[in-house]
Amino acid sequence: MIRIVSQLNIGLILELRNGHAHRGLSVMIMICGGFQYVDECRAISRVASPRWQWESQAWAETPVRNEEMDRSKVELYAAGGAELVKAYWGLNSAQLHAKQPDGSWTLHQNAIHMLDSDLIGSDRMKRIACMDNPLLCGYDETAFSLLPGSDQLNAFAACELFQKNRAMTATILRALPDSTFQRTGIHTESGKVSLAEMVGKYIDHLRHHLIFIAKKRAKLDGRVSE
Repeated sequence: MIRIVSQLNIGLILELRNGHAHRGLSVMIMICGGFQYVDECRAISRVASPRWQWESQAWAETPVRNEEMDRSKVELYAAGGAELVKAYWGLNSAQLHAKQPDGSWTLHQNAIHMLDSDLIGSDRMKRIACMDNPLLCGYDETAFSLLPGSDQLNAFAACELFQKNRAMTATILRALPDSTFQRTGIHTESGKVSLAEMVGKYIDHLRHHLIFIAKKRAKLDGRVSE
């Protein structure tokens, strides 16, 4: 079955769906001035599988920012790298991998997710900065966290890489003219998003997780020993 999902300023997005085999599986065909771009991307459908819901909800809950780019936000974005490193100082292996009573991610899983998310975020921001209305695919963060070998990754190295990636991305953001921050991309779950909004979303994403990291640490203090 083929149906039009939405009409965007970049052209048409059509959805080919095999509802019987994979409910969330879509193939996107974007027709842009005679150029056909095909991208296999599950997240285009708003009728997504439950494990896609967190990222979709997080983007939906983040306020849309329509104001001109505040350059101080680039510095706030860059400073977030050190905040994550600091949030993990002093934790031991038992604390990092301790299962949460509510079934949520461990501190180790949170650290790896933050790196995954920020690397994807940098890619999205660069695409918006230099491409015309690029497609920004959502991803399954739960599936990422369950990849074989993920539990063997070093959480502290992930935090350090997070910090370095933010520093490098901020270097590019600082060099961009103000007009570039009004450029937009098309996120497969939330639609059009500007570069200025994207910077704000990743600032908010870190804040969101820092709150949970602090709460998890507070619960573990004195309960999990060396």
